Formats: sequence, structure tokens, C-alpha cells
Amino acid sequence: MKKYYYTVIAIILSVFCFSKSLLSQHAVPIRAENCHAVATSAPFLDGIADEACWGSESALTEMFNASGYDGDNSDFSGYIKFCWDYTNLYIFADITDDVAINFDSGSSNTYEQDNFEVFIDIDTTIVNADGAYIHDESQLRYNRGYDEYTGSSARNDASFEYFVQVDGAGNWQVEAAIPWLAIMPDGTLQEDVHDILMINGGTIGFDAQFADNDTEVGSNRDAQLAWDADTEGADATEDNAWKDTRVFGVLNLVGTPNPSPSNPTNPTNTAPVANAGNDTTVFPRDIIQLHGSSSYDNEDDYLYYIWSSLDNIQLYYESDANPTVKIPFIASDDIFKFVLRVYDGQYYSDPDTVSISVNGYNSIDLVDVSQFDIFPNPCKGILNINSEIAIQNIEILSIAGKLLCSESFDTKTVQYNVSHLASGTYVLKIQAEEGAFCKKIIIE
Repeated sequence: MKKYYYTVIAIILSVFCFSKSLLSQHAVPIRAENCHAVATSAPFLDGIADEACWGSESALTEMFNASGYDGDNSDFSGYIKFCWDYTNLYIFADITDDVAINFDSGSSNTYEQDNFEVFIDIDTTIVNADGAYIHDESQLRYNRGYDEYTGSSARNDASFEYFVQVDGAGNWQVEAAIPWLAIMPDGTLQEDVHDILMINGGTIGFDAQFADNDTEVGSNRDAQLAWDADTEGADATEDNAWKDTRVFGVLNLVGTPNPSPSNPTNPTNTAPVANAGNDTTVFPRDIIQLHGSSSYDNEDDYLYYIWSSLDNIQLYYESDANPTVKIPFIASDDIFKFVLRVYDGQYYSDPDTVSISVNGYNSIDLVDVSQFDIFPNPCKGILNINSEIAIQNIEILSIAGKLLCSESFDTKTVQYNVSHLASGTYVLKIQAEEGAFCKKIIIE
């Protein structure tokens, strides 16, 4: 009995010591700021933070890894702003950086180019002993001059929405909507978001970094700025937020978004109805707008829009009523389906699906090809295009589908200069009033 008693005491002491050791790993955040709720409508992602919902500027001042920094704010500085609702965390970043080193698809490391990174920990009460990322932490990255997201993958079939722009005056901006579902554990549903955010009283772990590369694509960073560095002030020699969640600062989610899922305003509320719009037919690389604005709520409650793609096609502004979609470049006819659900703050609608049929570039029935005479092919300089119908637009694409040049016309005869293109095989797309067709061309 005495042996058993001492064994139990030893186990309790071991657990206590382990817990104390684990808790001692938690750093006291150097920085904590309030993130205010969206009171009316969410910001429109256009790279301009001109909506009333945005909070005040929160400058990134902690410099580290500053091998190439010249000490002038005109060289490298910036700030971020926040706001939130029960669908997204919204972030706006304005970065001053006089030398643009943009990431391109040939660069090996996206984090070494000019970029903006965001680090989020949803539940700060659960932290690995070594600070490693586990189930509800995320590292997001947006690169200057590059329109594709380069951070960690979104969860729960959500996707990150953002707009990156360069203003031509040494500044560049990022405006992003980060869906809570995209950074919460797998299996989370939208109706769980409120309760999960309030686990720690509406406080989440947060950090952000700007990276400055003034040399060339593929080289190391010349300087970085942190929102909450590992150490404060002159000792801010590094920020390990990319691997250690214990060094995050915190955001306090304050206020109540309109509407509040926990406080429905109408006790007799009924579920809203989603309307994803009419089915339609488009062409590869078309940019189209989906139409969910015919969705409605019988009590006229404010609606949140939740779009998703069944085919992993990226949607832009997917929490808007009418998001945009860039149709991929495909050879064969296909159908892409998009699903809309709407939420009135209490109930979710049944899903509604819209089908977008795409005529692939190998389709032969888009327009009567015999109406066009294209020569010479192969071509060295001027490509002649004679048509029996008016040509509206001409595009040249790589064989992989990347748009290389585009020009509008209103004529039946075009002499198109392709001498600036490297030798190889390309796709010529001609748009006319009656339709469009694509043809492979060879440039010598």
C-alpha cells in the first residue's frame, strides 16, 4: 500500500513538473493590439483600405536580419491594419520598399523575395513544448508582383482571398480576407467558428513580417521587419514565428460583427435561400462573375456568402455575393461547378450549384474556322490573319496556357507582329462576334 501511495505521488509530481515545464515555454507577448469587428459591410479587396471598418495603422518596427538595410524608412518600412467578422480576418498591409524584387515561378524560395507574411494561432491555450506548428496554426505569404498565393495550404475546402498591387512609387499593398475556416483544424464547420474564436475570450496568436530583397531574385533577404519580434527594440535580431508559435504576439477580437451568430435578432428566424445564378458557357481563360445576389432571406437579415468550387478552381472574393473566377486554359470541353451557401447569422441555407461549361481550345464548333486564313505558319515576324468576319481580339498564349499578349481589334485583316516572342510553339486565340477558336502556331 505504501509503495502504491508513493508511486501515485511520484506520478502526480511528474505531471505537475511536466506541465510547469510546458507552460514555462510560453513567452509573454511583447505586443498585443485590438482588432475591431466589422460593424456594417466587409472591405472590398482592391488594395485600398478606404472602408470605415479598418482599424488604425499598426507599424512594423522591429528590424532584424538587416545585412543590406541603409537605415532610411524610404528604403524599407510599412504598417498593417485589421478588422474581422465571423467569416474572415481582414488584413491590409502597406509596404515602402524602393527596390522591387518580385518573385517569379522560376525562383526557388518565395520567402527570400519581397513578401508579406502573416502568422496565426487560433487557440493560444494549446502550444507544443517546442512551439512547433500543430493543428490550428498557419503561415500565410503574399509576394510582391505575383498574383498567386505562396503560403501554407487552406483547410476545410476554403481558399484565401487577396489583392496585391504595386503603386509605382516604391510602395506595394496587400489586402486580404483570411477565412477562419481556412486556418482552423480540419473538419471545422462555419457554425463552429464563433465558439472556437471565443475559446480564449476572443484572443488569437498573431505575428507579421515584411521581407526586403534589394539584390536579385534567388538571393537572400537584405532586411526584415517584424510586428512582434522575439526580443524587443535593439535586441530584435530575429523573429522565429515561422517555426515557433511561442513568440507570437496577440490580437484581441473586440466588438460584435453584424450580425452576431450567438445573438440572432429574430427569434422566429427561418433559413435563407441560396441562388447561385444561371448556368452558362464560357471559353478558356475567360474571367467571369458568378451571381449569387438573387439569394434572399425572408426576414431580410444580412447575408454572408460562402462560395466553393467542386473542381478546385480559385475564386476571387468568395465571400462576396458575386465573386470572380478565372477559367483555366483547357484543351477539351469541361464543366466546372460552384456551390453557394448563405448564412443569416443563425441558419445556413441549403447549397445551390451553378454549372459553368467551358469550350476547350480544341473544340471545332466555336466558330467556322474556314472563315479565317492565317499565314505564314511557321512564322518569323509578321503573322497575317484574314477573316470573313470582324476580329475583336487576338491573344497569344504559351502552350501551357500563360497569356503572353492580347490586343483588341475591329477589322477583318490583321498583321500581327510576333517577332518579340522566342522560337517555339504557341496558341493563337481569335475572338470574333460569332465566337472564338484557337490554333497552334510555330514561331521560328
